[in-house]
Amino acid sequence: MDQTYDEQFYDVAVKELQSDQFSEKLWSKALAKSGFDESKAKSAYVELRVEQLKGNLVLDKPLSETEEEIGGVEKKTITIEQDVKGHKLGAIMENILSNPMFIGQTLAVATGVGLGKSWVMGAGAAVGLTIAMAIPVISGYVGFTLAALFGLLGYALGNALWGETGGYWTAGIIFLLVWGKNLELVKKNRAINEL
Repeated sequence: MDQTYDEQFYDVAVKELQSDQFSEKLWSKALAKSGFDESKAKSAYVELRVEQLKGNLVLDKPLSETEEEIGGVEKKTITIEQDVKGHKLGAIMENILSNPMFIGQTLAVATGVGLGKSWVMGAGAAVGLTIAMAIPVISGYVGFTLAALFGLLGYALGNALWGETGGYWTAGIIFLLVWGKNLELVKKNRAINEL
């Protein structure tokens, strides 16, 4: 394995530790290997993660055959970059699909669209929201729009139950709760994308 790729893998592992986006299972293994000394476990985690990244690297052909076909190192770099991008996208989707607040929002929107239009459109809305949340450039806007939508629903509910003041309070509380959770999800996705 080329030293440049080794350095990239070490960089990924260290950034994971710094951004708290690390594998808990791998961290447990690192703790056990280091005698539950956290400072030693960090070093062990980095080594374990680098080995894991090397093991996850899938090339269609041996490097020497790839180099001969393409005429140099360029193909090797493209293949590794594509593999890293695939792992990032997988981690982002796993992060989105393991967030109960976002799943609840998506199901509520899909149900609303499904009842109002058709269930096919509802399913399309759910898939569309999930994909939009995975795109770093627009994920913040998606999270804010969902928070605003649920804030408006909170206003309608609060207004019906407790009057206009109750509507404002309910809208504000729901908006802040949903926006806070969505912002947390957006930040985690951006941290993964920057690795």
